[in-house]
Amino acid sequence: MTAVTDSNLVPVDTVGTNLDHRKRVFFAYSSLVTIMLRTIAMSVAQAAAILLGAWLCVSLTRYVFEKDPFYTGPLLILLFYFLPIGVAALRKHNSLLSIIVTNLWLGWTVIGWIVALIWACDTNVEADYD
Repeated sequence: MTAVTDSNLVPVDTVGTNLDHRKRVFFAYSSLVTIMLRTIAMSVAQAAAILLGAWLCVSLTRYVFEKDPFYTGPLLILLFYFLPIGVAALRKHNSLLSIIVTNLWLGWTVIGWIVALIWACDTNVEADYD
């Protein structure tokens, strides 16, 4: 639908221009919403993976202490203590040294260990250009 102005008699497509602008705004907002939903889904997936891993660690530790507490229990605790460092090293985390220091200094408080593990699972890793 075109409209003709009285002053210069040039056809102006007011409906099409407005529609194109609405489409651009809609696609801009929809891509922003898509990115936000993808980020939320990744965060939920990471949180679920951390909780599942913690539950498995607790279950395995409980099982080992019930079956053979003297030989494998301390070894298992020692392996779990260094788990955040291993995760950060395998993922090539950019803050590996800080995670190591946090785990070694505060890991014995359990809260420090959880912080180090969550930090190791963060997305701040080296870019893979392969």
